[in-house]
Amino acid sequence: MKKPRINLKRYLPTPEELRGYKSLRFMGEVLFKPNLWHFNNYSVSWGMLIGGFCGWLPILFQTIPALFLCILIRCNVPVTVAIVWISNPFTMPAMMVFAYQVGARMLGRDPALPVDDLRPETLWNNFFEIFAAVGWPLVLGAVVCGLVTGLLGFTAVRIYYRLRASGYLRHRRQRAPRRRGESGQA
Repeated sequence: MKKPRINLKRYLPTPEELRGYKSLRFMGEVLFKPNLWHFNNYSVSWGMLIGGFCGWLPILFQTIPALFLCILIRCNVPVTVAIVWISNPFTMPAMMVFAYQVGARMLGRDPALPVDDLRPETLWNNFFEIFAAVGWPLVLGAVVCGLVTGLLGFTAVRIYYRLRASGYLRHRRQRAPRRRGESGQA
């Protein structure tokens, strides 16, 4: 029995639907080039790399630099945006604390946050000192975590497409019923 293939394209908006959004009109026709929407080895793997990297950036609206990089490199926009959106208001605090700890360890500093008093007036009065203590480890950790995440996604997609092109995945799917002693027919 043949397994049904998952078709992600039916869940994605079409370029015609996206042309209707007023918020995307500033991009012009650049956003609607065909390679930005195709699912192939090059486009998806680079989309994973850009999405994984930009998802760790300690800034608001990470999707904007991710879209500009997609257009520059000509990679898959839906994959990139989906990966960037893994970092959202719920996951971002934990990701940034982890990135800070990675950066602090790489710089040889204590990974504990250097803020004892979290009252707003104390934070505002000591903003520059706190930023100097937290900023560089956070940026370094975010860049390192982003590169690792992006490169892992890039490599995973390349391996998947290589296995699919060689027929290894199809061969494994066809052999599975025979190994269990089933005939494979209903």
